[in-house]
Amino acid sequence: MDMSRSTITVIAVMAVFMLAGCGQELTAGGQRDGEVSTVVTDDPNESQAGPAATRNLISGPGAQLTADPGSAEGTVEVEATTVLVDESGREVPLSSLAPSVSVTIAAADSATLERSEVRVGRYTLARITFTRVKADLTTGLAVAAGVEITGTVRVDLGQPLVVDAPIELTVQEDGRHQLVIDLNASAWLAAADPVLRTVSSTTFRSAVEVRVE
Repeated sequence: MDMSRSTITVIAVMAVFMLAGCGQELTAGGQRDGEVSTVVTDDPNESQAGPAATRNLISGPGAQLTADPGSAEGTVEVEATTVLVDESGREVPLSSLAPSVSVTIAAADSATLERSEVRVGRYTLARITFTRVKADLTTGLAVAAGVEITGTVRVDLGQPLVVDAPIELTVQEDGRHQLVIDLNASAWLAAADPVLRTVSSTTFRSAVEVRVE
């Protein structure tokens, strides 16, 4: 009788260890992730710079807007969400909300809009939905016919502006990756309507740049 109890005890202990081992294997063999964050900046030193494989103008082909980066001073507030699309077409949202951040115009500062754990793999498209873009100008911005604008200038989105930016992003296990939205604000602000204090969504789209770092 004692031998039977001892045998049962040994079997029970072995079963516990086996289950624990299986749990470790499941954890080790489970989904592997890396961190991806969306960062917003308006750094004139980085705009349209770097390898073509890691940066893309949202607008695609078309004439580039130009403006003196020092012609506008203030901040730009952006509200947007990002969805990554992998090579199989699977969509991975970085947030379920619509976060907003503010950055200084024509400055090297940046702000993190979203951050999420993403499954390892290759992602070829960033789908960005802008729901609000506005600039608060602290000094006069010279626009058409020499008119100066101060105060708030808004991008006339009409409705959420969805743009697709081709990217080359390979998420590595435990890696940290950044998707940078460079606003190039001085370019689209130079095209602001001095009466309505608005910028068209087409003009905004043609100036904004997306790159992977």
